Amino acid sequence: MIRRLGVVLAFGMIIAGPAEALGATAEPASAAKPAVHDHVAGLAGTLRCSPDRGRRLVWHGGRVYPEGLETIVYWGSWWRTHGRQVESELNHLYTGLNVSAWATTLSQYCDSSGPPVNVSPGLRASVIDTDNPPGAPTDRQFGAVVRKYCCTGDLPSMVIVVTPPGSSPAYDTGLVCGHHSFTTASDDGGTFSLPWIDIPYGHIRKTRGCGWGLERGVAGALSVVAGHELAEAITDPFPNTSARAGLGTGWATARRKGRREAEVADLCEPLVHPRASQGNVFLLKLKTGIFVMQKLWSNERGGEGKCVEGS
Repeated sequence: MIRRLGVVLAFGMIIAGPAEALGATAEPASAAKPAVHDHVAGLAGTLRCSPDRGRRLVWHGGRVYPEGLETIVYWGSWWRTHGRQVESELNHLYTGLNVSAWATTLSQYCDSSGPPVNVSPGLRASVIDTDNPPGAPTDRQFGAVVRKYCCTGDLPSMVIVVTPPGSSPAYDTGLVCGHHSFTTASDDGGTFSLPWIDIPYGHIRKTRGCGWGLERGVAGALSVVAGHELAEAITDPFPNTSARAGLGTGWATARRKGRREAEVADLCEPLVHPRASQGNVFLLKLKTGIFVMQKLWSNERGGEGKCVEGS
């Protein structure tokens, strides 16, 4: 884990802060209101590949996520009669991100084959899996859900699994609110590794976490978590693995003894303290709506790089 600015930040994770009910407006009086930035025009472009070294994020030799669409799986029967606002927030976000300058920022992070083919290609499907998750599902159990829904089209989907109230993923404890990992899947073309994302809605709501006192409360927390994990699953889909196995850590900070690497969204985490300004947070206008998002690290922005809203 990494400590900076007095806040605990975690590799591949979102760190929690105060939040209100979904859709509520909860903004500290001392917090600056985020400006709305219009990133609607045009498809996400492609930037020149970042140098492997010499910037804050370095390439560790692993793959980036090359292509494919996203499939959201709402895990549990609870979603059949609840959570319509949650589904709407996430479905509209993932549908619209592929036409944003926010997504273009990720195209600079290449592997040996070049940049991600489709930086954020869009939403393929949104489904409810009525099999109820355990109280604390493990990564292995997430992997089983991912394999059920990843590979029904011409290209495999990156699967985003959203857990309901009453289920808190084993990985998401305390202030941890979401993570990304990968599993082994197969189709007619053979066996391959596929990244996936965990969005623990039940944990977020129960702990009143991940909202940082944002303008839109839990709705804002959902979009920040969703964007954070998507960005890192694209640029570092197989964290803590060896490139010798054909996978490998992708883009992260340089390894230091006793410290975990930080990824493209970790470096720009919003400030957690509810009375602090909402640094690194802004409102992203897409064709599908306006969403609370966090900035991403861009190596291309002078010196070692900086946090940006889009490229």
